Amino acid sequence: MTMDTQHIRIMIVDDDPMILAGANRLLYKYFKIFTFEDPMKALKSLETDGPFAVVVSDMHMPGIDGISFLSKVKERSPDTVRMMLTGDSDLQTAVDAVNEGHIFRFMTKPCDGKTLANSILVGIQQHQLITGEKELLEKTLKGSIQVMMDVMGMTNPLAFNKTRRVQHIVVHMAAFFHLEEQWKYELAAMLSLLGSVIVPVPVLEKYLAGRELTQEEAEIIRSFPKTGQALLNSIPRMGSVAEIIGNQLKIINPPYMNTISGKDPVETGVLLLKMAFEFDSYLTGGVAKPEAIRRFISNNNDAAVFAECLMRLELAGGDDINLNTTFIDIVDLKDGMVLAENIYSQSGMLVVGEHCIVNATIRLRLLNFSRQGIIPHRVKIITT
Repeated sequence: MTMDTQHIRIMIVDDDPMILAGANRLLYKYFKIFTFEDPMKALKSLETDGPFAVVVSDMHMPGIDGISFLSKVKERSPDTVRMMLTGDSDLQTAVDAVNEGHIFRFMTKPCDGKTLANSILVGIQQHQLITGEKELLEKTLKGSIQVMMDVMGMTNPLAFNKTRRVQHIVVHMAAFFHLEEQWKYELAAMLSLLGSVIVPVPVLEKYLAGRELTQEEAEIIRSFPKTGQALLNSIPRMGSVAEIIGNQLKIINPPYMNTISGKDPVETGVLLLKMAFEFDSYLTGGVAKPEAIRRFISNNNDAAVFAECLMRLELAGGDDINLNTTFIDIVDLKDGMVLAENIYSQSGMLVVGEHCIVNATIRLRLLNFSRQGIIPHRVKIITT
């Protein structure tokens, strides 16, 4: 063993205690080994003792077969590399294991210690590739896009504030439904209005406020998603995110639960954006969260699947529309504070919108505008 593996967790599940004992003797010096005869206890251990880099499972076990067990492992811990160790050597078992359980490696019994150890090492390397790429996508790419969003906040506060709120709702929904690759849905929400740079501000204001559009205005609105998609198509790994954005105005028909639990991340992302935009419109229309949920469900067949999800959503500044507010000097603003109203320049230009969450870029913008006398030195914020 050349890599440092002492901190790496490996789970082995087999109803034969002799096999578990042998695997433990072979591997305990190199890994943190968790062995289980009962696959149901093993599934509980995923929650309490994880994360696990590799899970190795027998095929035939009481109560559940190895394919079903590893499928459940994938649902609960998608980054864990899954392997099967079984006495079955027929081709169909191997095919089913790969297709249904998404198995990384298939090993047949009897399996000598060297083969098992080497397979686990390869599995660990695969796990490191998965988690390394995930970190790149979730931190590096997301951080770069956040910089772009901060610039968007300066040039188009209306769109920026909307996407910040929609992003918060989409992130909550994706986590609630345990979706895979949640970063895709978060980035799609962040960048959903990127293409609105082609939309005149008055038209965008009408659209985001839910007011009726003229035929010409509606045509302009229908064109901006594809503009956003085109802007993102050249960025590596952003293909599905761009596709979600490009199709965000597509109509998704019930049953919604089938879409959320389905295999098409684009259709799932489109549905999440649709629901988040609509629910945010109710909230910003001045109704409390319970009433917003009632209207949301009554307006969408099969939307009851979102009811519990939305009830658990924590809104910036709280759930009550009768929020406490106070004025504060701009120099005293802190990250995370929420602006209670739009801030306009003396000429009537929107500088920063209401419900905007303060960050370093927003603070600097407000400071610079106030120092020039363009906006007042005090702003209203929401207090908890």
